[in-house]
Amino acid sequence: GFFDLVICWSVLCYNNAAGLAFILKEIKRVLKPGGRSLCTLVRKDAGMVSCSDEIGSNMYRVNSKMPAQQGAILYIPKNEQEVKQIFKDFDKMRMGYFKRSFDNRGASEWIIFCQK
Repeated sequence: GFFDLVICWSVLCYNNAAGLAFILKEIKRVLKPGGRSLCTLVRKDAGMVSCSDEIGSNMYRVNSKMPAQQGAILYIPKNEQEVKQIFKDFDKMRMGYFKRSFDNRGASEWIIFCQK
């Protein structure tokens, strides 16, 4: 590995399940032994979900209610157990979540801290 730390903040959701699995494998590959990763994934209660149409299992397409993101494809895990399953290949994992609101827009994301 090359890096002590990899940060993926508010970007991993722009994948499907296979793409996300590939990215996490690559993150683990490029981390030095003991290296860490700090990631977020959108939660089901995020405002972005209410501006999206479900198109498959955990898959959403942002609609015209959010013009700047319209057409974006999102992968959103159903619950905490699914998030743990997604990050299962890391040696250590801690997780939590946060919510924020501004100007009538809300966000809710899982925070995942992993170590190789």
